[in-house]
Amino acid sequence: LTLTLPVRVGADFSGTTALSGAMDGIIYRIQGSRGLALWDLPVSEITGPEIEAIHGTLPGLSPGWTYRSFRSPGPVSGVPAEFLRVIVEPGA
Repeated sequence: LTLTLPVRVGADFSGTTALSGAMDGIIYRIQGSRGLALWDLPVSEITGPEIEAIHGTLPGLSPGWTYRSFRSPGPVSGVPAEFLRVIVEPGA
């Protein structure tokens, strides 16, 4: 499962279970779940050559913005679904 969203240029994402990034007073939290109750599924940022295929067909962004893509670990036997969400909130 993949989630792509525009974020402010320079946002640095870190973490394992949830990835958080802050830039220009905005905090982005990328979270994954298998059942919508606990958001504890590992999430990773997609980098490398795959990005060209993912971002290549998306519309252009205004200066200061860039696309970033994240993924859940993928299908596991006996797990029917995975979910990704992004929470965007003002930073301190």
